[in-house]
Amino acid sequence: MKKADMTIETIIKFVLVLAVVGVLLFLVYDKFSLFEQSNNCEERGGSCTEDCNGKTLLLAGCENEEVCCISIT
Repeated sequence: MKKADMTIETIIKFVLVLAVVGVLLFLVYDKFSLFEQSNNCEERGGSCTEDCNGKTLLLAGCENEEVCCISIT
Protein backbone atom coordinates (compact mmCIF):
# COMPACT_ATOMS: atom_id res chain seq x y z
CA MET A 1 0.00 0.00 0.00
CA LYS A 2 2.89 2.38 0.53
CA LYS A 3 3.61 2.27 -3.18
CA ALA A 4 0.08 3.52 -3.97
CA ASP A 5 0.36 6.27 -1.33
CA MET A 6 3.59 7.50 -2.88
CA THR A 7 1.92 7.69 -6.28
CA ILE A 8 -0.97 9.75 -4.97
CA GLU A 9 1.44 12.10 -3.17
CA THR A 10 3.49 12.43 -6.36
CA ILE A 11 0.40 13.28 -8.41
CA ILE A 12 -0.74 15.89 -5.88
CA LYS A 13 2.73 17.49 -5.85
CA PHE A 14 2.81 17.47 -9.64
CA VAL A 15 -0.59 19.20 -9.86
CA LEU A 16 0.50 21.84 -7.32
CA VAL A 17 3.72 22.52 -9.24
CA LEU A 18 1.76 22.87 -12.48
CA ALA A 19 -0.60 25.34 -10.81
CA VAL A 20 2.30 27.44 -9.51
CA VAL A 21 4.00 27.42 -12.92
CA GLY A 22 0.71 28.42 -14.56
CA VAL A 23 0.28 31.38 -12.20
CA LEU A 24 3.89 32.49 -12.76
CA LEU A 25 3.49 32.30 -16.54
CA PHE A 26 0.29 34.34 -16.33
CA LEU A 27 2.02 37.03 -14.26
CA VAL A 28 5.02 37.21 -16.58
CA TYR A 29 2.77 37.41 -19.66
CA ASP A 30 0.73 40.16 -18.02
CA LYS A 31 3.88 42.21 -17.29
CA PHE A 32 5.13 41.94 -20.86
CA SER A 33 1.76 42.99 -22.27
CA LEU A 34 2.34 46.42 -20.70
CA PHE A 35 5.03 47.04 -23.32
CA GLU A 36 2.58 46.44 -26.14
CA GLN A 37 0.57 49.59 -25.52
CA SER A 38 -0.40 51.73 -28.46
CA ASN A 39 1.88 54.53 -29.57
CA ASN A 40 -1.01 56.37 -31.26
CA CYS A 41 -1.61 59.83 -29.79
CA GLU A 42 -5.38 59.83 -30.26
CA GLU A 43 -5.74 56.38 -28.67
CA ARG A 44 -3.96 57.75 -25.60
CA GLY A 45 -6.42 60.63 -25.35
CA GLY A 46 -4.20 63.34 -26.82
CA SER A 47 -4.07 65.49 -29.91
CA CYS A 48 -1.26 66.15 -32.38
CA THR A 49 -0.31 69.81 -32.64
CA GLU A 50 2.81 71.84 -33.33
CA ASP A 51 2.85 73.43 -29.87
CA CYS A 52 1.36 72.52 -26.51
CA ASN A 53 0.14 75.49 -24.47
CA GLY A 54 -0.42 75.42 -20.74
CA LYS A 55 0.02 72.38 -18.52
CA THR A 56 0.46 69.46 -20.87
CA LEU A 57 2.50 66.34 -21.25
CA LEU A 58 4.43 65.82 -24.49
CA LEU A 59 4.51 62.31 -25.92
CA ALA A 60 5.59 60.67 -29.16
CA GLY A 61 3.10 59.24 -31.63
CA CYS A 62 2.58 62.03 -34.16
CA GLU A 63 3.80 62.51 -37.69
CA ASN A 64 6.04 65.25 -39.08
CA GLU A 65 7.19 67.76 -36.46
CA GLU A 66 4.02 67.59 -34.36
CA VAL A 67 3.92 66.51 -30.75
CA CYS A 68 1.22 64.69 -28.83
CA CYS A 69 -0.37 66.94 -26.21
CA ILE A 70 -2.23 65.35 -23.32
CA SER A 71 -3.58 67.49 -20.52
CA ILE A 72 -2.35 66.51 -17.05
CA THR A 73 -4.78 68.68 -15.13
